[in-house]
Amino acid sequence: MKNWDEKKVLHLMKGSKKYITILPYSEFKKMERMVLRGMKVDKRKYDVRFKEELLVDLLSCFKGDVAKMAGFIERVNLLRDEPYPNGCEKLEGEIYKILIDDLFLFYRVDEKLRLITVVLVEVAG
Repeated sequence: MKNWDEKKVLHLMKGSKKYITILPYSEFKKMERMVLRGMKVDKRKYDVRFKEELLVDLLSCFKGDVAKMAGFIERVNLLRDEPYPNGCEKLEGEIYKILIDDLFLFYRVDEKLRLITVVLVEVAG
């Protein structure tokens, strides 16, 4: 696995309609702090983020269908509660692999930061 650049990581959020908001992870964290200020936050959950280069791969895998892509991202976000679900396979270091829909998802888990970074998506088969 190549080293990933912290500055090239994005956060993808499904909106209330068929839209996905894409912004740099650092900007998302600033926004999240402002929005959640004063609210009770579940510290047991993990954050999920995606490498910047994955956006093109995801759009390609879903042939531009944003609704399907949003559904996939919702299933990826289930890792926030359980980053090591049944069926996940530990690879090297902190990298794991799991099949979601028809895609293999490769992700890194940082226990200290409670952070999951999706580093690669490949079509299964």
